Amino acid sequence: MVDTQVADLIASEDKREHEGLELIPSENYVSADVLEANGSIFTNKYSEGYPGKRYYGGQDFTDPLEQLAIDRAKKLFKADHANVQPHSGVPANEAVYYAWLEPGDTVLGMDLGHGGHLSHGNPMTRSAHIYNFVGYKVKDITTGEIDYEELRALALKHKPKIILAGFSAYPRELDYAKFAAIAKEVGPDCLLMADMAHIAGLIVAGEAKNPFDYGFHVITTTTHKTLRGPRGGLILSKGTVSTPLKAPEKTIQNIPTLIDRAIFPGTQGGPHMHTIAAKAVAFGEALRPEFKTYAKQVVKNASVLAEELKKRGFILVAGGTSNHLILADVNQSFGIDGGVAEKRSTKLV
Repeated sequence: MVDTQVADLIASEDKREHEGLELIPSENYVSADVLEANGSIFTNKYSEGYPGKRYYGGQDFTDPLEQLAIDRAKKLFKADHANVQPHSGVPANEAVYYAWLEPGDTVLGMDLGHGGHLSHGNPMTRSAHIYNFVGYKVKDITTGEIDYEELRALALKHKPKIILAGFSAYPRELDYAKFAAIAKEVGPDCLLMADMAHIAGLIVAGEAKNPFDYGFHVITTTTHKTLRGPRGGLILSKGTVSTPLKAPEKTIQNIPTLIDRAIFPGTQGGPHMHTIAAKAVAFGEALRPEFKTYAKQVVKNASVLAEELKKRGFILVAGGTSNHLILADVNQSFGIDGGVAEKRSTKLV
């Protein structure tokens, strides 16, 4: 690289990642093949639209590339449809809201303070100024059990158009069957959505439950956490894909088409084809048998680490972990805040 300043920073980051201790569950280490695809010639191509339906010429290789990523994603998650264009997780969530909701409609999602994500209704976000978010909570912090009775009561009271199962900081498995039963009580127009950004890789490897097996309509995820892909987003759905000239009726069956229209032209412009190339590579890797071995080891390692931390005086939220996430209450354990704990983590262990 001619730009030595940037080259030095890249080399320094490479050294930091190889020699440092990384304990951020939102991050992962991609393969050399994913890195190569992400820095490929597809960076140059503008590809507004979808395979076979682009607004620019010269799509000889972008169309089969995106279709390959779509087909692999559908196979991984047992989905009817996949949109591989979201730039990240928040745009993916916002596109689903835009596809299904009208301004003022209600979404029932996990409270941020109990493990939810900013895009699930934090008042500082754009979507919270458009839609009405109601938060459900964890009933018992020692076990991590969600208060499903409260969730049901809130659902029957507020009649949400979307019930959102998912989290940013929650170390246990969700009871998708209970979510589905509650949504059925709300009515046929209640969309069941799962934000699986953290555990997508565990789902495809069989180390976590697949919400589609319990009647969910939509799964959103990032691709850069346990799925071990490039930084990006992904929306998977059940239903029928069509290409109507006019906007389709808002029905559950039409949700794949509604989502496609919500991503482009609704909320995003041209897709990042170099990132889609890297997603295709990562999805291909996740389809291999060795990925299941990798994911199984991730869960095993997290469980062992959780038990060892408890032996050393750490008080863990939910008493441990069922996935790759560990939440330690360092204030209650050692009387320090998280910022201090990050700098002292090696000494504490």
